[in-house]
Amino acid sequence: MINTADLVNSDIIFTVSSPRLKNSSRLDPNDEQTKPLFYEWLSLQIPRNDVIGDLARNVLTDPGIKRLPNHQDDWYCYLHARATSAIKLIALRYAWGEYRRFLILQTSSL
Repeated sequence: MINTADLVNSDIIFTVSSPRLKNSSRLDPNDEQTKPLFYEWLSLQIPRNDVIGDLARNVLTDPGIKRLPNHQDDWYCYLHARATSAIKLIALRYAWGEYRRFLILQTSSL
């Protein structure tokens, strides 16, 4: 789990483990039409009790979030334009890393 103290101190290096995703069997990461988008993956992180869960609960209240392109830079610009805290911007970086690992694991398990 990530906690705020870890994110504030940039000298701390740690790994983030992805929780098991519910209903992930309906998503095929090899098919561009059904490949899970970041907001879909992030919506499954809402129950988490860490900064990624906080990020999910905060950004997914915006109904326009589904229209954001599925690129990390677009998400960063979206959050930055809304004067999001530095902690949430760092949480986005870690969340995006977990999302990419999720896609890789889903692809390798098929």
